[in-house]
Amino acid sequence: MDELDIKLYLALHGGSTGDEDFYRRRTAGARSLLELGVGDGRILRKLTAPRKVGLDKEPMMIAMAKAAGIDAELHVGAMEDFDLGERFERVLIPASALFAVAGIDAQRRCFERCASHLELGGELWLDCYGSDAFHADNEPEVDDLGRTELEMLDDIEVDGQVVEVYEGNVWFKEEQRFEVGYWFEMRGSMIEQRLSHHYLLAPQLIELGQTAGLELIGMFGDFDESDFRRDSEIMVAGFRRSN
Repeated sequence: MDELDIKLYLALHGGSTGDEDFYRRRTAGARSLLELGVGDGRILRKLTAPRKVGLDKEPMMIAMAKAAGIDAELHVGAMEDFDLGERFERVLIPASALFAVAGIDAQRRCFERCASHLELGGELWLDCYGSDAFHADNEPEVDDLGRTELEMLDDIEVDGQVVEVYEGNVWFKEEQRFEVGYWFEMRGSMIEQRLSHHYLLAPQLIELGQTAGLELIGMFGDFDESDFRRDSEIMVAGFRRSN
């Protein structure tokens, strides 16, 4: 991604209402924390700890976070394959970043990496969009060529200009994967971005944590910490390293 791609991505994916306050609560008093998929540091810069570290696979994201003067140590790397040589009291994976990891085997490695970077008693907290009801109750809608229609998604502002955003998805239900396309109408032209989302159902998420040796300590349906339900649009989960 170049700088404009990153600006468009960040303007469109600004997190969910209440996520910053939630992660403040869950990291309060922690001496060290690591955020995976840190992006430009939107959440990490709001958190207080003597030791803060961020990791992202996009070098331009890390460059922009550094340029913004974030008070943290930043690394370029993949969240399913990293070794920082230290352990943390908290590890965070906000904003569905786990679903950007390419498939359940890589997501399992991500959980294993998180467990190996947690201190004894340390906690992993993450959030992603809830998929259980959607996955069970729906089927892909495509035309004879396997295409979906573009839909107007949102208006965003980048570099002082209003940008119209269109979205088109192809859903591979058995693989639990969305191939997502975004088209940004800007300066008389269309800029295209494509992403793959590998979503997990709640039982799968819990199993990944437990297989990595982590204990489930919380499962919520929003950032106010109400109970997670099958039809929750947000899935927030916490795990602890107990041994």
